[in-house]
Amino acid sequence: MRALKFLLALVLLPVLLGAMLATARIGALAVRRAGDGISLDLAAFGAGLFLAVLSFVALPRPRLGYVVGHELTHGLVAVLFGVRIHGLRASARGGSIRLSRTNVAIALAPYILPLYALAAAGLYAGASLFVDLTAWRPVAVGVIAFGWGLHLLFTVQVFRPDQPDLRDHGFVFSAVVILLGNLVLVSVAAAWLGAVSWGDVATAWQRGVGEVAAGLAGRVHRTGQ
Repeated sequence: MRALKFLLALVLLPVLLGAMLATARIGALAVRRAGDGISLDLAAFGAGLFLAVLSFVALPRPRLGYVVGHELTHGLVAVLFGVRIHGLRASARGGSIRLSRTNVAIALAPYILPLYALAAAGLYAGASLFVDLTAWRPVAVGVIAFGWGLHLLFTVQVFRPDQPDLRDHGFVFSAVVILLGNLVLVSVAAAWLGAVSWGDVATAWQRGVGEVAAGLAGRVHRTGQ
């Protein structure tokens, strides 16, 4: 099974390269448009990320909070797949969850989905249905960015070949899926913040993946001649 996943990772690699190209273009477009003035939401998002890095470097790291969120993400995705949870253990030193069965999505979800940031976004969106929270949107954006920033920093810290979730499905395959998933979230965040439009995101991804695929096809064609 690992050999099959390794081959699948090789198939997905051009998609990942296209996604990187698309994300770079989205970032460049956002920077050009920011020359006309940075929106309050974008400034709040940047401040949240900065505070996340600052707290991660200068303050005691909330390791227990990360582990709890990590294992809960396993559990929540497992529930979506109809999997039974038999137990969950979490401490500052690590954690584990016992499931009736597992799959790739359940295993890799915590390395892609920032649970606390998504919870904050859901709470704000839900409350906005009943109360006008427009004035508080920058605060919500900052909190979401802070949670996402810590999630990314902890993910980088534990992203290594001996990590059980990654080892079980093959490190190369896991890395490709995780990187691809995080690039999708970056693109979604850029559009949600108004740094670029949803159409810009779609165009960037179409062009990025298309150009990589066309380049690969051209190389294969020239090699076969």
